[in-house]
Amino acid sequence: MDELNWNEYWKIAEYLENAFPETDVLNLSRKDALQLVRQIPNFSDTSTPSDTLVDSLIYSWLDLRNGTEGDTTV
Repeated sequence: MDELNWNEYWKIAEYLENAFPETDVLNLSRKDALQLVRQIPNFSDTSTPSDTLVDSLIYSWLDLRNGTEGDTTV
């Protein structure tokens, strides 16, 4: 299993969706998202991500859950 870092937020979102399907992503705080990510066994990045990156992770997770990956409708 390859080690993950913050720049792979889409892969992280996929892992989180599989590992924590009961999570209320809409009401997930950045702090809670960080705690969940750090529980991923192959997550090795010890840096602190920017708020924008954490938001990208959360939005990716929401896209996965809603099945809107690649949806370009406005």
